[in-house]
Amino acid sequence: NKKWVTKVPPDKRLTDKDIELFVTSAKPIAFLVLYNNFEDEARSVFQSLALLSPSTIIPPLLDRLTVAADTLTEPHRFHVCIQAMSATAGPLVRLYPVRALELLYSLLPGIDVND
Repeated sequence: NKKWVTKVPPDKRLTDKDIELFVTSAKPIAFLVLYNNFEDEARSVFQSLALLSPSTIIPPLLDRLTVAADTLTEPHRFHVCIQAMSATAGPLVRLYPVRALELLYSLLPGIDVND
């Protein structure tokens, strides 16, 4: 089917290196937005960036989640990190299944049926 053949010349197409560079440049801003009052926007940003380059976004997000889980004085950080992780659930489960299971097991004791 000729409709699906791209008309963009091969030398003008985005490469994996271009995508990685874009995600790397947007990553600091995404992590700043993570702790602001823009929870829906932060989830959307992390979902998009994790789809483009999961290896650049998910490991630092998991590290921040681990730090946030150990912090008793700032529960908001943990809540926000969990929301961002839920937005990246697809790539997380596909590429880091062991870490996804560890995350689910660590969240299990915090679930209260009375809430």
